[in-house]
Amino acid sequence: MDNLNDNMRDDAAAFVLGAMSELEREAFRVKMMRDCELGRYVESLERVGDALLTSSPSVAVPDSIRASILAEAQRDLDAREILESPRAAPARQPSGYGARAFRPLALGLAIVVVALGAFAIGGGFESSDQSNAPLTASFNAPTAPTMNGEVKAVGDGAAVNVSGMDTALDGDVYQLWVQHDKTVYAAPVFTVSSDGSGHAFINRELAPGDVVMITREPAGGSKEPTGKPLAAAQV
Repeated sequence: MDNLNDNMRDDAAAFVLGAMSELEREAFRVKMMRDCELGRYVESLERVGDALLTSSPSVAVPDSIRASILAEAQRDLDAREILESPRAAPARQPSGYGARAFRPLALGLAIVVVALGAFAIGGGFESSDQSNAPLTASFNAPTAPTMNGEVKAVGDGAAVNVSGMDTALDGDVYQLWVQHDKTVYAAPVFTVSSDGSGHAFINRELAPGDVVMITREPAGGSKEPTGKPLAAAQV
């Protein structure tokens, strides 16, 4: 994995530790789809993290430390809500040395949260404002009971994550399709790993009511579906 630079390794660590925003996580998943070496590096970090969590003994956390972490998280939430307010000026993204200086602080906080087993705490700080929530939908696959998956609109496209897919493709591929009104548009092809999980990115903005479908196609994909959809999700 010598081709990965420090920035990519830092981003991989932030992804594994949960120190990225949801939008950043989806963008990083797209990078992993395009860079097999980066995907393998993330998998190695996840294996190490799982091993550490399963081997570490339980630790009693003092109430003072727990309260300090919750207070810090609340302050971060308040600051983010102020920046995202319609009346606030657009926030500039940090760059250069400043951005690199803040990254260790973010990673350090994430490590503390993991050590305290506090990932569940993060769910309690989600904003109740759902007016700008991205379009999401779960796949329905009656003929494939083990298949699970989700499609989520991200910017001008959509990220697709699936699991429990059939891995015996015999050279075929899975292909995505987007049905808008009565027109069906071809989307990217993808394969799955040995455990039946896979990821893909649709370079097309979704609209409410659009249906994302998955079919099995010959290698290279098709211009139109050649068989019945294996799964479908209406956003």
